[in-house]
Amino acid sequence: MIHVGVFILGGGFFLFSHTNSTLTFYLAVVLIAIGTSLMTFMPLGTTLMNWFDRNRALAMGMILTGLAVGGFFVPGVAWVLEKYGWRTMALVSGVVVLISGTGLARIVRKEPEPYGYLPDGALAVPASGNTPLSLRESRMF
Repeated sequence: MIHVGVFILGGGFFLFSHTNSTLTFYLAVVLIAIGTSLMTFMPLGTTLMNWFDRNRALAMGMILTGLAVGGFFVPGVAWVLEKYGWRTMALVSGVVVLISGTGLARIVRKEPEPYGYLPDGALAVPASGNTPLSLRESRMF
């Protein structure tokens, strides 16, 4: 879902850079909103719930802090806006989203079990015999 969101968001910025009517503007804004939604809170929250039990609050705080770090890019965005205009800034934003978003989306893993882990980084060990301990059997709620 994150990959789809990255491409929709990037496409929204590309469309925004070529806006020449009210309809195109609204379509670009809708694509940007949908892309942002598909690649932030819902998929990252779901992934976080699968990977963390004990330290969920800390992990959620780190994700939200990471999303807020985007504020450090505001001076650069303002400089490009002033120097080259809003169309160029929208095009640059689309390229940055596609390049960085595609790379970052590749490292997100939905569940730890396929990689031999349980939540909180515990190694999956067989419960008895050769049957691996599943996540559902090991979680203590």
